[in-house]
Amino acid sequence: MVRAFKAYGEHITLETIHPLGTSLVAQARLKNGLKVILHPLPHKRVFAWHTWVAAGSRHEFLGKTGLAHLFEHLMYRGTSKYPEGEYDRLLDRRGAQANAATWLDWTHYHASLPSSKDNIELIASLEGDRLQHLRTDNDVLQTERDVVLNERQYRVDDDPDGALGERLWSLALPNHPYGSPTIGWQEDIASISASDCNAFRSRWYTPDRVTICVVGGFDLEHTLDTLVEEYTSFSGESSEPSADFGSFTAGDDVLDVAVSAPRLLVAYPSPPATADGLLALEVALDILFGGDSGRIVKELVFRSAVASLVEGFLAPLQLPGLFEISVSGREDKDPQLLLDTLNQGISDFLQDGPTDTEIMKSLRHLEVDLYRGQMTVDGLAYRLGHDAVVFGEPLRFQSLPNKVQAITKYDVLEAAKRAFNHIPAVVKAEAQR
Repeated sequence: MVRAFKAYGEHITLETIHPLGTSLVAQARLKNGLKVILHPLPHKRVFAWHTWVAAGSRHEFLGKTGLAHLFEHLMYRGTSKYPEGEYDRLLDRRGAQANAATWLDWTHYHASLPSSKDNIELIASLEGDRLQHLRTDNDVLQTERDVVLNERQYRVDDDPDGALGERLWSLALPNHPYGSPTIGWQEDIASISASDCNAFRSRWYTPDRVTICVVGGFDLEHTLDTLVEEYTSFSGESSEPSADFGSFTAGDDVLDVAVSAPRLLVAYPSPPATADGLLALEVALDILFGGDSGRIVKELVFRSAVASLVEGFLAPLQLPGLFEISVSGREDKDPQLLLDTLNQGISDFLQDGPTDTEIMKSLRHLEVDLYRGQMTVDGLAYRLGHDAVVFGEPLRFQSLPNKVQAITKYDVLEAAKRAFNHIPAVVKAEAQR
């Protein structure tokens, strides 16, 4: 592998090589700053090509929320080389699967194709071309803006769960880049111009913020040659977003949305992804909310029977953010009763602590989820790329099994105490009579 990179030393700098299973993972950087993660698996008949851009909704301009998500849509509207529709048509003919997602810290474009040199050349050409030569004309923008406004109507305005979630984050993080919805506020989406899109691309869609991760059956030397050909002309340099952001704010709100049963959303502040104790907090939340055996789930759904569904959600974020708890109540229950019962369950856990059995079961859950995410080339490419962008460590997951096994009952209880040592943000919805 080192020999292959030496042939491209003028264009690519090999930074590290690590073993992963029976193969190797190479991390490299083009001269323009674009990062590359390559994990060839010769026995695979498919490969995954994932492009991560460190630009999400937290990188948007004031009053222009929804730009990152709208830009994801625009990426499929074609260039002069590949007019609109060509991206999907060419990939469909090759039996490929492709999609994209935008979130708070990143935008992620991914495709999986049958292994061949032609397909490596095709996906590199398609992705490299639209990164550099995307159309942002007013007519294209207008069409996609209408699509996004309709999507917002469907996912938020006409969806009680979407409306509640949006209100929770804006209530808990009012002056924080995570406080605005990724899809954007309606009035902001409607006001986005082509010049706004171009400014967003110029600032954030730059090679130093792009990570390309290729995993599966591909020829290493040919792929390096293709990367050099398609991406060395990619230019630009971004600036980091402001480090000033608001902190968590407690609050309570009742939302007037049409629900047949009461709903409750509760948020507590979460540490950034790289903070110590994040794994222990994941274990604590799994003990409390992980499936039917979760301690809070058993209490609210089965013992007291005040709720039909209880879920906890924590995602690793680059900045301090939120973890949220969602409760769907029985039809005749009051949202305040749901909150009181939830709070009592949390209080009991903080007093009693986790049991050995709960710790062991949750650690196994973490390990299973970890290995499940590596079972396909797409899953492995996602893990490598996501951890490179969010944690700055594409191979972070290699050390996780040992870190997980080292977690103690004390670690879990202390993480829970830190997490729940705040007055939460709460959004309720009462059942419509």
